[in-house]
Amino acid sequence: MASKETKKKPGSRISLRDRIGIVFALLRLFGDQFFSVIGGLFARRKITLRHWVHQTIVKQFAVRFNTAQIQYIKPNFITEYKKFCKDNKLTPNIVDLPSGIQGFWLGDPEAKTTILYFHGGGFAIDGDNFHLAYLSRLLSSSSSSSSSSSSSSSSSSITSHPSSPSSSPSPKNPLSIFLPIYTLTPHATYPTQLSESLSSLTYLLSPPLSKPFSSLILAGDSAGGNLSLAILSHLLHPHPDPSLPPPPPPPSLNPNHGTKEKFLGLLLISPWVSYDMPFPSRETEAHADTIVAPIARRWADAYLAGSPVDAYNEAVSAPEGWWRGADRVVEKVLIVVGGGEILRDAVVEVGRRLKKDWDREGKGEGEEGVEVVVGEGEVHDQPIYDGEFGEWETERVAKRWVGERVEVRERRRGEAGK
Repeated sequence: MASKETKKKPGSRISLRDRIGIVFALLRLFGDQFFSVIGGLFARRKITLRHWVHQTIVKQFAVRFNTAQIQYIKPNFITEYKKFCKDNKLTPNIVDLPSGIQGFWLGDPEAKTTILYFHGGGFAIDGDNFHLAYLSRLLSSSSSSSSSSSSSSSSSSITSHPSSPSSSPSPKNPLSIFLPIYTLTPHATYPTQLSESLSSLTYLLSPPLSKPFSSLILAGDSAGGNLSLAILSHLLHPHPDPSLPPPPPPPSLNPNHGTKEKFLGLLLISPWVSYDMPFPSRETEAHADTIVAPIARRWADAYLAGSPVDAYNEAVSAPEGWWRGADRVVEKVLIVVGGGEILRDAVVEVGRRLKKDWDREGKGEGEEGVEVVVGEGEVHDQPIYDGEFGEWETERVAKRWVGERVEVRERRRGEAGK
């Protein structure tokens, strides 16, 4: 079933009642902050008081404000991106996609490895400076670990270039990131976001960029992880909704193509794989996590808008054997999740099923192809929203994994003489 859409710009207009409600929500949020300071002084905590208060604000922000209010007071992703570029003395590189949405680049579009990244936010909240800071750290890590960037002298690993390829020399940083800005709820609902995500993949695969599958890493956090898995599902089992574009099949799925080319990797950060989370961690981590289950359910209902839950929009609902063939679509998978997340058990379960279906012949390929890392004590999206408080285990693992994927890509290019 195609989703219902409107032309209304997210956050452009809210009711008088919601405007007045913002004042009271802000007062409640200030109260949350005050009581968090008092409680933090006496609580048994493993983090600093400032970090403690920060996590409280992140958690209560989604509780105190409704979706319309959040979209009204929060700058949209393009605005955040332009400010980020200005602060870092970069030129914004924004692309209009055929689907009607926009996307933007971090790094050089000509880089030989590209991450197609979908931001999180429950499909209701836009990406922000936290995402940009995290992804810039991934880029910097890739640059510093690459043998081709040993003499880098620029002030930032993020560079700006035209959206179309040029004849300039190979960039120092072999990695770039493209972020499509899919439409938020309630202005569009499932499966529109999946359709828009597929259009961004087609943009990278088509001229003038014409990037090969083997140069691309699918990635996303939270709702963005949901979309990344939805794309994988669509490639393995084309979605029955005729409004969705047909999946661009990797050559590895075509027995007559004569090549094993497939995605370089799939990176999932706290992926939103379950809406009701019928697992123990929903209760055991409810106090610690920054995500509140009823709020997540509210976002899920807005996203589905009456559409049934299925394997495309909720990965944990996939039937037995759903992921068979994933090893022919993507080379390696990394899933990271916080040990203090209410989603933890659901994410680990999806990882287990991926490993099982990956290892079709019982030779242990699943353990080699699919890596699942649980960051001790970490909450939802901790490396993104808590990056200023240190480098967390899940971020270190992601940096290492992305660096390895980039090195594999560079080595193959060298062996091919390209």
